[in-house]
Amino acid sequence: MLFDIINEGLTPFNVKLLLSYILSLVFAITLHEAAHAYSAYWCGDTTPKNQGRLSLNPLDHLDPMGSLFILLAGFGWGKAVQVNPHNFRDLRRDMMITSAAGPLTNLLLAGVGIGLWHGARYAALNVPALPTDAALTLLVLFEVFVTLNLVLMLFNLLPVGPLDGVKVVQWFLPDRLAERYYEFNASFGSILLIGLVFAMWWLPIVGAILFWPVNQIVDLTLHCIAPWGV
Repeated sequence: MLFDIINEGLTPFNVKLLLSYILSLVFAITLHEAAHAYSAYWCGDTTPKNQGRLSLNPLDHLDPMGSLFILLAGFGWGKAVQVNPHNFRDLRRDMMITSAAGPLTNLLLAGVGIGLWHGARYAALNVPALPTDAALTLLVLFEVFVTLNLVLMLFNLLPVGPLDGVKVVQWFLPDRLAERYYEFNASFGSILLIGLVFAMWWLPIVGAILFWPVNQIVDLTLHCIAPWGV
């Protein structure tokens, strides 16, 4: 994303696009990680509280390298919330709840963004005093916000490596199969995830296929329901 802007030049639109990505990134990752922390705490683990992660301060949740990767490559990470599963009241259930809280938060944020996008569109069409440039800025911001949150949700639900999807999948597996899946993922999950990331980087078709649902949701909820010529 950042490479595209550099290649195209810092036009006024690209500056708005870049700022929209940065602002959306701060909100999306901060609330994603905070959701993990609060969920773990509510499930009985005080580790996030002891480490100061029960916070909505972006500085407590953003990882500089992970944030840069999102801007550069379209994927990345925040500071992982550390938990002690032995403190949970129900190990598998509470681990699943804690893991699912992050992607679910991104889904809810995307829903909020969709509502804001349509609100901005309505204002652009019905409020003569609203400058066209301001309307365009809001539409770009909210579309980026929706897209980024959907990408973070989908990517984190992949059942490989340290991603949230691993614990979510384990919840639905029988005990013996869940144990084998955990052992396999502990041994090979990170390698598979790194391979997937490199495949997305060198073969754009992989990322296009993987995030096809995101494009479909954005088109359906924004442009198809209320087409806007921007």
